Amino acid sequence: MASLLLVLPMVLIVNALLMLRELEQARGAFLRDKAAQVATRLEQLPASQVMEEEPAVLDVRTYGERDTAAEPSIRPFFDGRELFRLEEDARIGFRAWVPYHAAGETRLARLDLNPAAADFLTARPRQNLNLSIAVALMMGLLTAYTVWARERQARLTRLAELGEMSAVLAHEIRNPLGALKGFLQLAQEQSSGDARVWLATSLEQTSRLEQLVKDLLSYARVPEPKWREIAWREMEERLRPHAPEALFSGADFRLTTDAGMLEQAVVNLLRNAMDAGTEVRVEATPGWIRVTDNGPGLPQEVRRKLFQPFVTTKAQGTGLGLVIVRNLVQALHGQLALSDARPTGTCAEIRWSRQR
Repeated sequence: MASLLLVLPMVLIVNALLMLRELEQARGAFLRDKAAQVATRLEQLPASQVMEEEPAVLDVRTYGERDTAAEPSIRPFFDGRELFRLEEDARIGFRAWVPYHAAGETRLARLDLNPAAADFLTARPRQNLNLSIAVALMMGLLTAYTVWARERQARLTRLAELGEMSAVLAHEIRNPLGALKGFLQLAQEQSSGDARVWLATSLEQTSRLEQLVKDLLSYARVPEPKWREIAWREMEERLRPHAPEALFSGADFRLTTDAGMLEQAVVNLLRNAMDAGTEVRVEATPGWIRVTDNGPGLPQEVRRKLFQPFVTTKAQGTGLGLVIVRNLVQALHGQLALSDARPTGTCAEIRWSRQR
């Protein structure tokens, strides 16, 4: 059905273009007929009188056979090799070369006609056809937008359902996972040798599952910000344990935000930066926070899918990190932007157009 709706405007546009071409042909035919009528009148009236009586005529020049020496281009008319010639461009308008008989000899008239003389024939149909083309284009754009909007709504609906399902699963998994982690920690404390190593591996995997549960909950439900004023130095101290080797720079300032949500967003960016490069920098001003790494950067095909949930290039990634960061930043009235760093790496920037 959608494809049929897209074909209909195209058919209307093609039909209108064909009719415009036919109108152009009709205009030319009218001007040719007018030129022939003027030439017929020149057989009986002087050129000056014809110009006065024919408003469509802009200029008339007549030639005899003796003028071919000065104007070699008119020789074919007097030799019978050419009977009619039409010329049209933006500078001269519509020019017709028409032979006629006067005073017992063959003469040649060069007629410059005003193309607007045919407007009464083509102006209104042309306006209607142009309107039809505009309406058809609008129909096509509206149909294309409708198809896109339906697909987008269906995709958003699927993501919403997936988010709800993720939240339910995360809640169901969190409690038994916490109990399992507690028993593993207790068993590790009371064991030794190889068993302790095996239990440590199990605890690592349990922690990874725990982080996955947290990510699923963060993705499914972004909390309402609890606004308060905080100094950047305080936020910096909260971030340092997550990235001990990162380089922090920037003067102290105060901002109104949700400290927990902002910390979670920046920590996710720090994790990505530490996975990508060996040097991580964090810079901050009252208008933005930047996390930069010196890694290989983001390929174009990866950049197009950065904010699609569950899409990841990491072997054990969830594909939710940047999606969660973007949702948190938007809840804090900010924007998240990623760009190439110089000379290599990626720069993730949280910026605010306004402070609360």
